[in-house]
Amino acid sequence: MSFGKMRTFIDIVTREIVKDEESFSEETDRILASVTAYKEERFGSKTWANRAAFSEANALFWF
Repeated sequence: MSFGKMRTFIDIVTREIVKDEESFSEETDRILASVTAYKEERFGSKTWANRAAFSEANALFWF
């Protein structure tokens, strides 16, 4: 995989529950990293199927 093919910008996020001073909770996203990645859409080849961790996957990201 060459770095020239990594053209898709992605954010790796985690979900956090934040409480305010009145103890109301709100779920927010916190960005852990912003990186470039290679995105490969799903197609019906045996090679792609072997790379996917789940059969319901629609895309693979390499970063």
